Amino acid sequence: MGGSMFARSLSRGFIVLGLVVGGLSAGSAVADQTVNVDLMDFSLAPNAITVRAGEKVKFNLVNKGVRPHDVAIGKGTNVTYEVVAGAGNVAGGTSGSGEFTFTDAGDYDMWCPVGNHRAQGMVGTFKVQVVSGAALPKTGDPLTVVGLGIAGIGALSLAAGTAIRRRTGA
Repeated sequence: MGGSMFARSLSRGFIVLGLVVGGLSAGSAVADQTVNVDLMDFSLAPNAITVRAGEKVKFNLVNKGVRPHDVAIGKGTNVTYEVVAGAGNVAGGTSGSGEFTFTDAGDYDMWCPVGNHRAQGMVGTFKVQVVSGAALPKTGDPLTVVGLGIAGIGALSLAAGTAIRRRTGA
């Protein structure tokens, strides 16, 4: 009877572990994105950025130049998003940040809206992609690897618990 009770407890433990770990991996599959942009006197790095529609994007701006800078995103001269809007520009040698959820897919211009910095070449491209279904990380992203690893552990635990339960009749 003790062995049967032990097997029952073990199988339940594996099943619960599998469900908990599987649930954790599901939460890690959809994640916000962080974009780091270096601002230099008169360039942006990277100068081409792609994000997924519907996910929150956090921008971290580091001004490696001496002049103040910012990042604006829009079409033509229409500013749709400005990273440090209302807070002023990012002074030389400092950093700033902002968060947006991009809902409208498409190709946008990205530039520094300070003075004539755009005309001096401080420009780039910004693409918002539509992702059907839930927003998923790109293959090879750390979240993909970690999420799949956690999901694998959860699946193995669930399978082990089920196998023990069937084998012992617990």
